[in-house]
Amino acid sequence: MTALGGGVGGAGRAGVPSGAASSKFGPETDDLAPLGGGVTGRAAGRPVPRPVALVVAKAPVPGFAKTRLAATVGPIAAAELAADSLLDTLAAAADTGWPIVVALTGDLDAAPRAGVLREALAACTVIDQRGRGLGERLASAHADASAVSGRRMTVQIGADTPQVRSGDLVAAYDRLARCDAVVGPAADGGWWLLAVRQSTIASCLASVPMSRSDTGVRTVRALAGGGWRVGATGQLRDVDTAADAEAVAADAPASRFGRRWAAQPWRRDCTSVPPSAEDISPASVPIVGTDVQSRRKRAVAP
Repeated sequence: MTALGGGVGGAGRAGVPSGAASSKFGPETDDLAPLGGGVTGRAAGRPVPRPVALVVAKAPVPGFAKTRLAATVGPIAAAELAADSLLDTLAAAADTGWPIVVALTGDLDAAPRAGVLREALAACTVIDQRGRGLGERLASAHADASAVSGRRMTVQIGADTPQVRSGDLVAAYDRLARCDAVVGPAADGGWWLLAVRQSTIASCLASVPMSRSDTGVRTVRALAGGGWRVGATGQLRDVDTAADAEAVAADAPASRFGRRWAAQPWRRDCTSVPPSAEDISPASVPIVGTDVQSRRKRAVAP
């Protein structure tokens, strides 16, 4: 996940829209949530807390988004695929029924299908990204999403996993019943999801080197080093290269991303025998399971 550059028109100039939590967030609890265990299940007749889905993304501008993929397919095609990936991600987040905050960077008006993207974003609260590096931007996005949503628990993803489904997000949120933070490892050694009970848990991201093969390991260590209980959810594959795109499109052929990739005339030429998702070894991320307690410096109310 990469996010560099300026903000998006219409968002708060300092990164957070003015005013209190938006009416888009609705009630903080959901009396109609499914029964059962975990955070999303009703416990002792109490209302179920609703989290916020946080999407951290780049505007899909040619030459700005998906630059590694663009080296193979060209900047315009890469931007089109990035737009589809963002739309698929927003659709999965919307299917959870949770309020959505999008921390966006880049000039949306310069993106392909800007009108379609703005229509999808109209149902979200859009904030600017802020910070010097990706780690700082992620930490700030968590803090700002918490501020505008009324301090809700947060499930954060990027826009590089168009195969994500709402059930993947709900499964990660359910793990917060027994953890303070939940990490979704990526096949390349990074991570695609971070769910936290409160935004201060994510503040450690500012000091974690990003976009490395050991980013996942370092993130888990930083979280556990802060005294938090860390759990894991399922692994997904980020789309960075043409081989990634081929594997992800095969995993989600009905998605916008999958349909566009399958229709590309140069597809067979630019993915020389790409590995399938099954050929990739899971990232070596030392997750602290929910049955193993890391030291805890502070208590977090459920």
